[in-house]
Amino acid sequence: MSKKLKDELSYIEKIGNCKYRIKEGFVPNMKVPGTFYVNDSLKDILFEELEHNLQGQGAGGFLPAVSVDLKK
Repeated sequence: MSKKLKDELSYIEKIGNCKYRIKEGFVPNMKVPGTFYVNDSLKDILFEELEHNLQGQGAGGFLPAVSVDLKK
């Protein structure tokens, strides 16, 4: 069963103006939190790409900062 956007977003929290934390468990075997930075101009694009990836529509240039495919 694939994850839903709501599930993915539950792992991501905004902790600063442009700073976000990815909680442990976002991807299998992820045992430490991650941090990424994105400005307001790119934030919507990044989260749209996350949603498209979950729908099986591929990934864009920003998505590797948020999502990792460990099946490769």
